Amino acid sequence: DDRVFLFRGTQDRCYKPGSVENVQHLYSMFLEKPEAQIRMVNTVGYAHAFPRNKTKIPGKKHGYDGAGECLRWIYPGGIKPAVDFKRKNIYNYNQDEFMQAISGVGINGRGHLYIPDACSPPTKAAGANADATTALHKTKPCRLVILAAGCNGFGGWIENFAKYAESNDIVLLQPCVGGYVDPFRYPGAHEIKRGMLDVYGQLSRDYTMKSAPHM
Repeated sequence: DDRVFLFRGTQDRCYKPGSVENVQHLYSMFLEKPEAQIRMVNTVGYAHAFPRNKTKIPGKKHGYDGAGECLRWIYPGGIKPAVDFKRKNIYNYNQDEFMQAISGVGINGRGHLYIPDACSPPTKAAGANADATTALHKTKPCRLVILAAGCNGFGGWIENFAKYAESNDIVLLQPCVGGYVDPFRYPGAHEIKRGMLDVYGQLSRDYTMKSAPHM
């Protein structure tokens, strides 16, 4: 029942026509009914950028809500409208403890976590509703979305997802790449050195599998 959302702007000069379609074919190999589980959007006039409402489509007065369209496809049961996200709900965490067995593969030392109010750990409440409030927090189910990317602080396109996360009880986990890459072990990892996730197979042949360094 996994669902996949793919996007390529028609003015993208970085990923040539057919490249994201190749990704679609790759995902198709892992899904039972790919024609029903994959949504490919390749008709919007964007260049190589994450589609956002404030980024206008050339010749039009509006943008494309990439985060919202993605989440509405991934979670077909319904997604509430976006609201303002809260900077107090952004947390940094140490990624080093997860990388003790492997190093030099471009993983940053820290990552980001966004926990909306509804998913926050219980706090001691005052008054007659204290027990009920604590019980609500303990039983509140929240969804998890993982957004692996290079990190220059929590901002940019990630904020678009945070706006939906706050109103839809979604925890955002942002494992950050952009760390040190060993030039002797990975001399051809040019995109990884630029702070990219290894979707190119530059670190290992099993880059699509759980055994890959960035997986």
